[in-house]
Amino acid sequence: MVNNHVFKFVSVANFWRDRSAGQLQSSQSILQALFLQVAQSAADWAAWMQALFKFPGNNSFMDAALATVLQQLSQEHWLAFFQALSLGYSHRAAAPVANILIPFANSANSGEKASIWASAYKVWSDWSYSQYESNSAMFAPAACALDFPVAMYYASLPRDERLAEESSLLEAIETVEQKWFNSVTDLVTERNRLKSRLRLVQHGIELANGSNQALPPPIQPDADLYAQIRYHYHDVNNF
Repeated sequence: MVNNHVFKFVSVANFWRDRSAGQLQSSQSILQALFLQVAQSAADWAAWMQALFKFPGNNSFMDAALATVLQQLSQEHWLAFFQALSLGYSHRAAAPVANILIPFANSANSGEKASIWASAYKVWSDWSYSQYESNSAMFAPAACALDFPVAMYYASLPRDERLAEESSLLEAIETVEQKWFNSVTDLVTERNRLKSRLRLVQHGIELANGSNQALPPPIQPDADLYAQIRYHYHDVNNF
């Protein structure tokens, strides 16, 4: 193998195009070897993650190679992958990211799983559904690329902690109008941010109870018409 990572990147970015399924399958080991070689440099690995996996799902072959390689790498490499994901309006990436992580979730690496899920949780919690960004209005709860690993994080917590987190979020949603907001939009956004978090806590509870569904059910509006009207439900996940 050549040591020029720019040459390797150009090759990886283009080699899957115009190939038959058989050719792609025979090249899987080559791609995995390239990923492992790039992983020897933390900076190169982070750059490759940013370039190739900001929007997972466009190339299932490359996603599958990453799924295999990540299981051989450190928490630092996993974190670089999580940090590379573009989380805003990333509901379409939830399933591809889940598919990348499911082999690890089903593996015997039980000692490493909690720290990996915690890394995903940290990235997700710091992002907080664009809470600290301008123009971060939310008119419905949102799915995102990290739905699966965050739900797995909650599933890995002790039962009492999961239930306490669920109870805390339910109370915060119920009492959200007791806080002061500068606008109705800010109120609606905060409520939907809380409901987005609750969605993953509750799916984590389902996973801990034996559910085999990697992702939560599709987002639905509030059951009562008053809440739909009051909180201006508009689900951008359908677009």
